[in-house]
Amino acid sequence: MSKLVKFDQLSDQAKKKAILDFAKFYVPHYRSENLEIIGSYDHTGLIWDINRDIWDNKFNSKEDVIKMSAHDRPKHYGKLLDKMDQKFYENGNPEKPWKKWYHDKYFSIETGL
Repeated sequence: MSKLVKFDQLSDQAKKKAILDFAKFYVPHYRSENLEIIGSYDHTGLIWDINRDIWDNKFNSKEDVIKMSAHDRPKHYGKLLDKMDQKFYENGNPEKPWKKWYHDKYFSIETGL
Protein backbone atom coordinates (compact mmCIF):
# COMPACT_ATOMS: atom_id res chain seq x y z
CA MET A 1 0.00 0.00 0.00
CA SER A 2 1.18 3.49 -0.82
CA LYS A 3 2.22 5.68 2.09
CA LEU A 4 0.27 8.76 3.08
CA VAL A 5 1.88 12.19 2.81
CA LYS A 6 0.96 15.84 3.26
CA PHE A 7 0.07 17.82 0.15
CA ASP A 8 3.43 19.60 -0.02
CA GLN A 9 5.23 16.25 -0.19
CA LEU A 10 3.46 15.17 -3.39
CA SER A 11 5.17 15.17 -6.78
CA ASP A 12 4.18 17.98 -9.14
CA GLN A 13 1.98 15.60 -11.15
CA ALA A 14 0.27 14.30 -8.02
CA LYS A 15 -0.29 17.89 -6.82
CA LYS A 16 -2.05 18.71 -10.10
CA LYS A 17 -4.32 15.70 -9.65
CA ALA A 18 -5.03 16.56 -6.01
CA ILE A 19 -5.85 20.17 -6.92
CA LEU A 20 -8.19 19.18 -9.74
CA ASP A 21 -9.94 16.62 -7.53
CA PHE A 22 -10.33 19.21 -4.77
CA ALA A 23 -11.64 21.82 -7.24
CA LYS A 24 -14.31 19.29 -8.29
CA PHE A 25 -15.36 19.21 -4.65
CA TYR A 26 -14.87 22.93 -3.96
CA VAL A 27 -16.78 24.54 -6.83
CA PRO A 28 -20.15 22.92 -5.99
CA HIS A 29 -19.68 24.01 -2.36
CA TYR A 30 -19.01 27.55 -3.57
CA ARG A 31 -22.09 27.49 -5.76
CA SER A 32 -24.25 26.29 -2.87
CA GLU A 33 -22.74 28.94 -0.54
CA ASN A 34 -21.44 26.24 1.76
CA LEU A 35 -17.79 27.08 2.42
CA GLU A 36 -17.77 27.54 6.20
CA ILE A 37 -15.85 24.37 6.97
CA ILE A 38 -13.38 24.80 4.12
CA GLY A 39 -13.02 28.50 4.92
CA SER A 40 -12.05 27.70 8.50
CA TYR A 41 -8.68 26.53 7.16
CA ASP A 42 -7.99 29.81 5.34
CA HIS A 43 -6.64 32.66 7.44
CA THR A 44 -5.02 34.64 4.62
CA GLY A 45 -7.79 35.17 2.05
CA LEU A 46 -6.88 32.38 -0.36
CA ILE A 47 -10.48 31.44 -0.99
CA TRP A 48 -11.41 35.04 -1.80
CA ASP A 49 -9.23 34.91 -4.90
CA ILE A 50 -10.47 31.44 -5.83
CA ASN A 51 -14.06 32.56 -5.33
CA ARG A 52 -13.59 35.72 -7.40
CA ASP A 53 -12.41 33.62 -10.35
CA ILE A 54 -15.35 31.26 -9.96
CA TRP A 55 -17.72 34.25 -9.81
CA ASP A 56 -16.14 35.80 -12.91
CA ASN A 57 -16.81 32.56 -14.79
CA LYS A 58 -20.22 31.82 -13.29
CA PHE A 59 -21.95 31.54 -16.66
CA ASN A 60 -19.61 28.81 -17.86
CA SER A 61 -20.40 25.14 -17.31
CA LYS A 62 -19.45 23.63 -13.96
CA GLU A 63 -16.84 21.47 -15.68
CA ASP A 64 -15.23 24.49 -17.36
CA VAL A 65 -15.22 26.48 -14.13
CA ILE A 66 -13.54 23.60 -12.30
CA LYS A 67 -10.82 23.26 -14.96
CA MET A 68 -10.22 27.02 -15.14
CA SER A 69 -10.14 27.42 -11.38
CA ALA A 70 -7.66 24.57 -10.89
CA HIS A 71 -5.52 25.85 -13.77
CA ASP A 72 -5.58 29.53 -12.76
CA ARG A 73 -5.17 29.17 -8.99
CA PRO A 74 -2.97 26.13 -8.30
CA LYS A 75 -0.87 27.99 -5.71
CA HIS A 76 -3.98 29.11 -3.85
CA TYR A 77 -5.46 25.63 -3.83
CA GLY A 78 -2.07 24.20 -2.86
CA LYS A 79 -1.67 26.53 0.11
CA LEU A 80 -5.19 25.71 1.23
CA LEU A 81 -4.59 21.97 0.89
CA ASP A 82 -1.35 22.36 2.89
CA LYS A 83 -3.39 23.72 5.80
CA MET A 84 -6.17 21.15 5.71
CA ASP A 85 -5.99 17.98 7.76
CA GLN A 86 -6.19 15.65 4.80
CA LYS A 87 -3.39 13.31 3.80
CA PHE A 88 -2.78 12.01 0.31
CA TYR A 89 -1.54 8.89 -1.34
CA GLU A 90 1.56 9.44 -3.45
CA ASN A 91 -0.57 9.47 -6.63
CA GLY A 92 -2.54 12.51 -5.38
CA ASN A 93 -5.68 10.72 -4.22
CA PRO A 94 -6.90 11.92 -0.82
CA GLU A 95 -6.88 9.52 2.11
CA LYS A 96 -10.61 10.12 2.55
CA PRO A 97 -12.84 11.02 -0.36
CA TRP A 98 -13.66 14.72 -0.05
CA LYS A 99 -17.35 14.08 0.58
CA LYS A 100 -16.46 11.74 3.48
CA TRP A 101 -13.91 14.24 4.81
CA TYR A 102 -16.56 16.98 4.75
CA HIS A 103 -19.19 14.74 6.34
CA ASP A 104 -16.81 13.85 9.18
CA LYS A 105 -15.95 17.52 9.75
CA TYR A 106 -19.59 18.57 9.66
CA PHE A 107 -20.67 16.03 12.25
CA SER A 108 -17.71 16.74 14.53
CA ILE A 109 -18.81 20.36 15.03
CA GLU A 110 -20.23 20.88 18.48
CA THR A 111 -23.73 22.23 18.60
CA GLY A 112 -24.30 25.74 19.85
CA LEU A 113 -26.55 26.93 22.61
